[in-house]
Amino acid sequence: AIVTGRIIQQGDNLQISVELMDTSDKTQMWGEQYHRRASDLQAVQAEVARTVTQKLRVRLTGVQEQQLSKRATENEQAYQLYLTAVFHQRKQNLDGYKKALDYFDQAVALDPNFALAFASMPPVYANLAGTSGLDAKEAIAKGKAAAQKALQLDDTLAVAHSGMAIILRYEWDWSGAESEYKRAMWGFL
Repeated sequence: AIVTGRIIQQGDNLQISVELMDTSDKTQMWGEQYHRRASDLQAVQAEVARTVTQKLRVRLTGVQEQQLSKRATENEQAYQLYLTAVFHQRKQNLDGYKKALDYFDQAVALDPNFALAFASMPPVYANLAGTSGLDAKEAIAKGKAAAQKALQLDDTLAVAHSGMAIILRYEWDWSGAESEYKRAMWGFL
């Protein structure tokens, strides 16, 4: 099965369409539309995740259910900055990476315990290493510091482990990178 979705924002209002498709016959297993305020985005994400697991008849442990409903941050402005950073990061160009780091920095300035924002920085630093006037060693050091901070804040965050793995690859630490990638994979399952 695959989950697809679309979000349209008009001012502070969000229209969110989500559907769960069976990939074997391309039929819709479930679909829903949500009309919420932008400040409710994290709550909607948790609600959609719970509904999808129910529709797939997946049994979650208590810990998995807690992770599913856990908010990345209680600071909605920090979360919006994080989403803007991700938008720029996904452009996969020099300007986008620079803007992404700026927005991630703003997000963690508002919430110094925002593990997901810290965890999202290492791949950006790795992409900027040696390409933007940023010294490769400096970029990797900053990426490693961000990964370490993310792991310190939330060792269960898969993206924090994958970020650390990326940095360890740049340090030629193949066994360390492999270990972190494995931790990341188990975090996603």
